[in-house]
Amino acid sequence: MLNMFKFRSLGPAAYSGRISDLAVNLACTVEQAATCPAWRRWGRRTSHQMAENQPWQLSNEALETPRASLGCFIREQEYLGLGHSVFGGVADALEEVLTEGYREAVLCWGIGSGKSFAASLSVSYMLHSLLCMRSPQAALGLAEDTNVTVITMAPSSRQARQIVFGTVSRLIQGSPWFQDHAPDAQHLANEIRFPKNLVLVAGNSSTTFPLGYNVLGAVIDEAAFFPWSGGGRAESVEDIY
Repeated sequence: MLNMFKFRSLGPAAYSGRISDLAVNLACTVEQAATCPAWRRWGRRTSHQMAENQPWQLSNEALETPRASLGCFIREQEYLGLGHSVFGGVADALEEVLTEGYREAVLCWGIGSGKSFAASLSVSYMLHSLLCMRSPQAALGLAEDTNVTVITMAPSSRQARQIVFGTVSRLIQGSPWFQDHAPDAQHLANEIRFPKNLVLVAGNSSTTFPLGYNVLGAVIDEAAFFPWSGGGRAESVEDIY
């Protein structure tokens, strides 16, 4: 009977039940489900016009400094210098999400398959793209002295600091490109402040934490393990989203 089953590699971990529920609006034509050989993910695409206005997809006219392609940014020593150590499925997923007009993505991958690391790479590339602009605020239609914020959220402030935020901090500190283009970046306990009023913030599971920020991008890590809010009436992760 076992001969009927075929096994395939899922990378560094087996597929598990970390995702308990996933909702897709079938009435919305700009959403699509996507698959790659090892994992499943779901994302919401934007219209073509909105996709062109995302910082990592802007035309060269908005750039002050040449922007690296995602693959070059991950592999080359000048940037993150990770070579080919990033698992192929992770790189492929990031390439699709960041270059094909997605506004959001849900990574339905197993334990140890690289969800948090993929999020860290995407945040790092987002910051690289913003720093390459003449004025991120002008490109985004904001006042010139306004902060542009990327937030990482997790079930606890400790997890938010140590996982995605901590990984991004280490990648940036080890990157020659960031050392050249953001040498005065301030690495604080819960924030990294970059030139051009760009801020990376480590949050927590509080539903009010994101309020007041101009949030360009956000990572909700370990979303299935956020606490319930309102006496168990709703999950705090849904309120944050």
